[in-house]
Amino acid sequence: MDFIKTKKITFSIFSILVLALLFSLAKTIMNYPKINSIELGKINGVVETETQPQNYNDDVVDDATFEYELIGYRVDTMGANSSVVVKKNNEEYVVQVGDLLENKYKLLSVSEKQVIFDYSGRIFELENLVGK
Repeated sequence: MDFIKTKKITFSIFSILVLALLFSLAKTIMNYPKINSIELGKINGVVETETQPQNYNDDVVDDATFEYELIGYRVDTMGANSSVVVKKNNEEYVVQVGDLLENKYKLLSVSEKQVIFDYSGRIFELENLVGK
């Protein structure tokens, strides 16, 4: 008889816990947050601002020479994601169009025939001999 009482008490305790959890679940579902739509407005496109590289030494600007070797390139037919791989002193750099190489040389364009960099108004045109 003692075993049956223990069984009924255990069942009652578990039943109360299950009911409490079901009540908590129902309360959570009822209090679900209502999400309002957010109007962000129309985005007209990319506005590109030209950034000038910071030159810490003005003498370097006058003596600027492009001492990098072109070892690879990728030309995007749409023109947006073209990039080059250049090498200087056993260090390789990957530069995309519009990015700065060592905060100096801005990559302007990449084609199968030439690669153009700009440094403070001075244009460096490299003939693309990769794979030829």
